[in-house]
Order: sequence, then C-alpha cells, then structure tokens
Amino acid sequence: MTKIRTLTGREAGRAGMTEKPDYLKDAWKYYEYGRAYNNSLVPNQYVMVNTNQEFFIGNQWLHMPDTEAMRRLAKPTFNIIKRVTSLFVASLTSSNTTISFEPLSHQTDGEAAAFATAEVRNLLEKFKMDYRIRDALFDGAVTGDYAAHFYWNPEARPYGGAFGEYKGEIEFELLDGINVMFGNPNCNEVEKQPYILIVGRDTVENLKREAREWRRRSALSASRVLADDMIPRTDKSMRASFGEIEKPSPHGEGGSPTGMTDEVFIEPDFEVSNFAGIGGKTEIHGDDDKTGKALYVYLYTKVWKEENYVNQRTGLVEIRKVQTVHVTKATRNCNIFEDVDTGLTRYPIAWGNWQKQRNQYHGRALVTEIIPNQIFINQMMAMVFRHLQLQAFRQKFTTLIICPMSAMRLVQQSALGIYSRARSSAKLFPPFPRRICPRRSSRPSTCAWRTPGSAWARPTHRWAMSGRTIPQR
Repeated sequence: MTKIRTLTGREAGRAGMTEKPDYLKDAWKYYEYGRAYNNSLVPNQYVMVNTNQEFFIGNQWLHMPDTEAMRRLAKPTFNIIKRVTSLFVASLTSSNTTISFEPLSHQTDGEAAAFATAEVRNLLEKFKMDYRIRDALFDGAVTGDYAAHFYWNPEARPYGGAFGEYKGEIEFELLDGINVMFGNPNCNEVEKQPYILIVGRDTVENLKREAREWRRRSALSASRVLADDMIPRTDKSMRASFGEIEKPSPHGEGGSPTGMTDEVFIEPDFEVSNFAGIGGKTEIHGDDDKTGKALYVYLYTKVWKEENYVNQRTGLVEIRKVQTVHVTKATRNCNIFEDVDTGLTRYPIAWGNWQKQRNQYHGRALVTEIIPNQIFINQMMAMVFRHLQLQAFRQKFTTLIICPMSAMRLVQQSALGIYSRARSSAKLFPPFPRRICPRRSSRPSTCAWRTPGSAWARPTHRWAMSGRTIPQR
C-alpha cells in the first residue's frame, strides 16, 4: 500500500512544484497585461517617459553617433524645457490648497463638519500637501500623468508617539504614472476600473518582515474569533487553532488560512527596466536581504458583499449589498497579504493627466511638445559654435605670387585678421588704412603709404613679393 504525503510549501518550492494561489497568479497576470499595453502604445510609453525625464534634467545629447566629427562637435544645452515647465507649475500653485466641510442642512449638527475639517487640515499639514502638489504637477508636465496612493500604516505612531501607545496612521505617497496600471486602460476614471495595479520595489528584508507581521496578525485574529465564539477546546483540532497543538497548515509550512506563502520565496531580482529615469534603473546589485530588492504589486479590486443595517423608517434589520475595496500585496513568488477588506467604497488612489488623450488613461506631457523645438535650438547653437571654432584662425598656408601693391594690401589684411580677399567681405571688417600718394622708390619691391594722422612709413615686409609662404601664427 502506497502512502501519499502532501509536500509542505518549503519542500514543494525546492522541488519546483509550488502551486501559486489564484490571487498571486492574477496579480502577475495583470502586471504582464499592463506592461504589454504600455509597450504597445505609439510612442512607447516607457521610452517616452524616459526621454522626457532626460530632456527635463538637461541630458539632451544622449545616444549620439560615436564618430570623429561628433566628438569634435560642441554640445551646448539651452534648457528651455525646465524654464517653461517651471513657469506653468508656478502659475498653477500660486495659492495654497484648503479643504472645508459644511453640513448639508441647518438641522444637522455642525460639530461633525468642523471636526472633519480640522482632521483633514491636520493630514494636509502632515503630508506637506502644498509641496507635494507642486511635485505632482511637475510629474504631470514631464510624464503626462500624476498619481497619489493613500494607505493605512498599522505600525506608525500618530504625531510621533505623542498620544502614547496608539498605533495606526494614514500615509501618502506619490507614484510614477507608468507604475499604475488600470484594468480598463481605455478609460481614465478611477472608480470605473475593474482593478488597479500599483508596482513598486522594496528591500527583501522589509518585504519579509511585513509578510511575517501579517501572518502573525492573521493568526492572532483567527484565535480571537474562536475565543469570542466560546468554542469548547476539548477537540484536538480546536486546541490546535489556539496554538496548544501544532497543526499542519493546509497551505504548506509557514502558510496561513488567507493563502499567504512562506516568506523564504521572496528573493532579490533585477526587474528594473520599466522604471522611470536613470535612478529607477540603477540599484545596488546585492544578493543579501538588506541590499537586494524585489518587485512587488498592490492589487486593488472591488468585491460585493452583504451586510446588515437598521432601516431608519421601519426600525428593522435588513440585508443590503455593498461594494468594498479589497487589496492584495504580492511579490512574484509570495503573497505578503491577500484579499484584505479595506472597508473603503472607493479606490484609495488619486489620478490625473496633464492633458487628457482620447480613449486612454495616460495623458500627454507638456515636455513632449517642446522636445522638437529644444532639439532644433541645441543643433542651431552647436552649428554656430562650430562655425566660430573653424573661423577663429586663418588657414594654414597662403602662397603669394603677386605684384608689390597687392602684396602689401594682403599683408595689411592679414594683420587685421581678414581671412578672405573677396571684395564682398571687405565691408564686414574695419576699413583698411587709406593710402595717400604712394611713393615708389627706386627698388621695385618697396612702396610707402601714410595713414591719416601718421607720418610716412616704409614697409619692411620685403619678403611679401618673393613667392614665399606666410606661416600661421
């Protein structure tokens, strides 16, 4: 008789047979869908965002052909993009942002509205919202999109622990537009999305610690539920739920009833090609938990459920259906937490476009429209600089076989820095000294001239007629 034994999560992972939970599969399937959509746009969304970022910070001569002529070419940068963008953002953030609540009717207690207004103002002050709005507008002008993510941090102490041991605080972070993926990318309205995916990276150490904390909290919550129900602990399986007897997990070693897998599956990766900017693609290539980083995703979905409520008209308890937001956080091989009911009815994500585009959730950036002008200005100034470099000195050698008077005229032109004997260019330079009554001597190679206000001078450049070459100074 053959005995069949179910492999634990750690053993199955070593054997390469780990079966991922459905939420884990869905999260990474949706991530691949979103990445394929961004790559299919014209222009490519990732390429466009990176190009705009580089032009905005001033790296405007990247990826030039490595030739001798290009290495000699001056590469000036007159960054009008940053000046124009700063002007737009400054005009939009000239005044501060405030939020106030008012009761719907005079019969409603106004203290609730005043309390809500004060609490929101505290949050705006804690987030430094005026500065964050400015950063968000810069993101929108450069990349076309700006996004904010609000979440609950159960470990944070409000106001730096001023109220004792209380824990839990609302947190806020700005997101890059390419790290937010909509379930319906042809619609830019947040609440109409079937799901929303947020992509990020964090150290393996932080992700493992978060996974252990959620497993501990989940087990503690399950124990409290059983204790509240006053279930007798005479049965062996019931005592195992309270931790008195070690009970094998149906999800493998280190698993939990919520489908979370062991944190040993969280490993460093180098999936950084789709993040914005050079900084997003450059990390410490460490293989330990402190320096190594892993890709993670938040999967937000809306789930219908039934709940009891008291009808104010009849006073009876009735059942109604409500839609709440559930969230899953996962790496490629591990669920940190899965299908957690946030209690919210709206997605905790704020989304905006600099300029909306029809039938897609990505916006058009201000920088995208200025880049062709910026390229032309840089090229024009580079050609001007190159022209000045070429025209700053005379040509190397000039052979003279001319008459005496022409020789003297060319010597004067050389001394004044004139590079051409063309008559059409003579008016661009200072006028030549006016020859008055040239007096020829008995020797044919000499002549004399006088400039206004000077005495008669006799030239000493006798070699000018000899057919020699004039060396370059």
